[in-house]
Amino acid sequence: MSGRIEAARTILSQIGVDRTYSKIFAIGMNKTATSSIDTLFASLGVPRTLHGEQWRPAARSDIIRSWRAFTDGPPEDFKGLDQTYPRSKFVLNTRDLSEWLDSRFQHVTGRQEEGLLDPNNHYWRPTAEAVELWVRHRDRHHLEVMEYFKDRPNDLLIVNFISDPQAAAKIAAFLGKKPPAEKPYTRSTKKTRDHGVLVNAEIIESVLNKMGIPQEEWTNDLYCPSLSGQQPFPARTADNP
Repeated sequence: MSGRIEAARTILSQIGVDRTYSKIFAIGMNKTATSSIDTLFASLGVPRTLHGEQWRPAARSDIIRSWRAFTDGPPEDFKGLDQTYPRSKFVLNTRDLSEWLDSRFQHVTGRQEEGLLDPNNHYWRPTAEAVELWVRHRDRHHLEVMEYFKDRPNDLLIVNFISDPQAAAKIAAFLGKKPPAEKPYTRSTKKTRDHGVLVNAEIIESVLNKMGIPQEEWTNDLYCPSLSGQQPFPARTADNP
């Protein structure tokens, strides 16, 4: 399906003519299997899937109209997307905290070595300061998403694609698609770490200890109660009923 046809269907959906059309937004952080989820969308027959940061700015409605599914990092305004594009489906893709921090640290380190980082942007730096910002941003974002969709289980799926062997089947069912034969695994960058092994354990553990986050919460994939307080939501997807 071309971008023009996709944009036309988007408009028809917005004015209530095409009520079978819906967009799909994966709104978890980057380094949470976003490339694999993009591959899954395509394998399920979802047309026009976009993996990248182009769609995140709220002002890029021209891009969002022309594509069906979106992955790779949270948008600036997921609530605005929900209100602008009716019947949209949202996937909150997560990952165990310490493993996610290590993967993102490796990713940012690589981009720094390639000269692709803004030296004035303290968020996108391989530093202890940035790690703390990431943890706080992640907790805040996840809790905001869960609160917003708390009464709309048909519109939000929360899934840890990396640790849940049924993740692909859950996403397929959520989208009304036939489950795939197996869960896809697609790398967006070269391999720099082994599963379960933290390359940057020293700095990550130092930051988490400084923030007062106990070790039993380092594998939480939704939020840390010691940081954000106990919320009316599970702190781990494994505890989600």
